[in-house]
Amino acid sequence: AERNRYAANLRTSAVARQAARIGVWTLDLSSGDVTWDPIQHELMGVARREFDGTHRSFMDRILLEDRPRVEAVLQAAKAKGRPFQMQFRILRPDGNIRHIQGHGHFVGGHTSGAPRRMIGVNFDVTREEELLTQIKLNSGALDSTVCGVLITEARGDHPIVYSNSAFTRITGYQAAEVLGRNCRFLTEGLDEQPELETIRLTLARGEPCTVTLRNRRKNGELFWN
Repeated sequence: AERNRYAANLRTSAVARQAARIGVWTLDLSSGDVTWDPIQHELMGVARREFDGTHRSFMDRILLEDRPRVEAVLQAAKAKGRPFQMQFRILRPDGNIRHIQGHGHFVGGHTSGAPRRMIGVNFDVTREEELLTQIKLNSGALDSTVCGVLITEARGDHPIVYSNSAFTRITGYQAAEVLGRNCRFLTEGLDEQPELETIRLTLARGEPCTVTLRNRRKNGELFWN
């Protein structure tokens, strides 16, 4: 029964890792032999017969400019025998560059205390990296415009989630002072404006609108927005 439970857990783990695209690898520190599970082979785009099971063969698939950093992380972790994590890029045989996040730790030890093996997991974070790059590009573009820009959530009380530097120049409010707030603080004491109702109605309908409002800067000065 215990053996059956163990086998079932292994199958469940394999299915979960397959769904999450998590590859498992091991490195024998004495022989230099590297073992990849099937998911790791898929991540790297390398069939079993095309991988000779050496650390050098693995390093050869990492982009040249990332290799020194990867080796430095591995050597530092080995010297201390502590868990490690790193991110690097690989060049798959099909010419596709992928971003890989790796986590590992050491298992076993000789009488001297030196670890015998590394064992770890890798997963593909290319999509996340692409999204972060796009966010940085968009933020840079928004921050360079002369127009004040606020981005808010489209639900709840529409809290502000982003403000650019032009907004700070125009209103005097730093980003930290407005994040999480509703934009209505800009019209505090200036509620007798029919354009505010226009904004509320178009937001409720999910439609765009353009209005001109009297707003108040942080120092109390009024301006047209």
